[in-house]
Amino acid sequence: MKYYYRSPHSIFYHWKKENFILAIIFVVASIFWLSKCTSSLTLDETATFWVVQEGFVDAIQRAVHYQFGPFYYLIVWLFVQIGGKSEIVLRLPSILSCILLCIVLFQFSCKMFDRQSAFLGVVILLCLNGILAYAVFARPYELALLLSAISTYELNRWTESNERRHKYFYILFSTLTVYTHYIFAGIFMVHLIYLCYRWKWASNYAMPTIREMIWVYLGIAILIFPAAYQVEIIHGKRYILSFAPAPTLLDLSLSWIKPYLVLFLTSSILATRIVSKSINIERFAIQPESLMLLLSWYLIPSLIAFLYSVGSGASVFLPRYYIWSLPALSLLLGKVLSLITSTRSRFVLITILSGLMLFYGGIQSPFNEDWSSAITFTRENSRGSNFPVIAYTGLIEAQDTAWVIHPERRRYLLSPFALYRLDKEPFLLPATFDQPGAAEYLEKTVFPLLKKYGQFYLILRMLYIPINKSIVTSDQYLSQKLKLLGFHQKQAEFFGNVKVILFKKI
Repeated sequence: MKYYYRSPHSIFYHWKKENFILAIIFVVASIFWLSKCTSSLTLDETATFWVVQEGFVDAIQRAVHYQFGPFYYLIVWLFVQIGGKSEIVLRLPSILSCILLCIVLFQFSCKMFDRQSAFLGVVILLCLNGILAYAVFARPYELALLLSAISTYELNRWTESNERRHKYFYILFSTLTVYTHYIFAGIFMVHLIYLCYRWKWASNYAMPTIREMIWVYLGIAILIFPAAYQVEIIHGKRYILSFAPAPTLLDLSLSWIKPYLVLFLTSSILATRIVSKSINIERFAIQPESLMLLLSWYLIPSLIAFLYSVGSGASVFLPRYYIWSLPALSLLLGKVLSLITSTRSRFVLITILSGLMLFYGGIQSPFNEDWSSAITFTRENSRGSNFPVIAYTGLIEAQDTAWVIHPERRRYLLSPFALYRLDKEPFLLPATFDQPGAAEYLEKTVFPLLKKYGQFYLILRMLYIPINKSIVTSDQYLSQKLKLLGFHQKQAEFFGNVKVILFKKI
């Protein structure tokens, strides 16, 4: 048998030949998303800044009373103390979380499958809609995604080795997952399904005993018990925390099927058949307990969000609340794609597929609210005059007029003006003028001032408002209401989904 020596140069050349196009795609995608790091914060991101802008104690109190877990905000607060109050500093924790997530999933897939599956799994993960967006988004989703993945990885290692360090790591990262975002606590359901399956069917001498597992979960329960206070706060305001329409079974099915992924995968297979003439696939083989873990990890998140939305009446059925299913999907698809035996066919398919998905994710960019430019424009054009500025930020809590009136809560609703400041604080509008308590607030506080000066600037976030079984945009709704007071639109400027309107009384 002859052995041929391949120099490092030839190996590097081979890698460039097979992956050059794929590398270009990811470089372009990375440049696109990293370019967003210095752009204006979106509404939700300004809420993050509002939470962390002051002292450590204030950050904890605000995270507990206004968000869904304090751990992420304490990390952002630390970054702000070190690096300052800039957009890129606020987004840095999410960027680092994405990098670490790729490393963790690569190691997880290597352990479960092989290096080829691991590489393809990470590629798929970065291409899935939402992953790169949340990687440069100053919100807790990417960190919670990382911690839930580490928790699952450590559970897998603990159940297969029964080593004490993995047990303690599992307790630690499971606890941190809960304190980062409470909806990600659903990962425990995935873990319990996995443990029950292994206990019943897997023959592994290293499997922890039932008593040991009970002690582990008792320890986690004790550690997360203080979170009950914040959960009670969230439960108390669930009537205004409905972020999406009530989901249907079709919505649940589509969250699992992901039409965009099916379409792009089908298109990639057809294109590969044209280029390579044939696609040969090896037999799919996976350990039953690993398949059970990945399937439950993929299916359970959407199901939890669906059942909560239907059962509580506060719909949270949005992709960001079941994004923690995507690591399982990427691991499974990485394994499936690695079964394509022709290197050329696999390379063509993954290149086309990743290109399509990255393009789709790029046009779904959430960075479409330029609050910085909108507020700067208003400040410069209203400087030297006394006429007021009113704001309609669109945060869902504005549906409760008590939040609009409350001294601290109204500042939370005005969070875009915490970082991007006007010369004077704007007057806040409620979500609708006919909600309970709104009429009295407007008649006593806002309308008299507007009538006194005869002109004002309105800064609003463009969104859809349901009015009398019809849907209107926020600028249409507010223009109609202000027209009844004798004010007419004289000038309008768009800054993405943020609009600035000058009204004058005729």
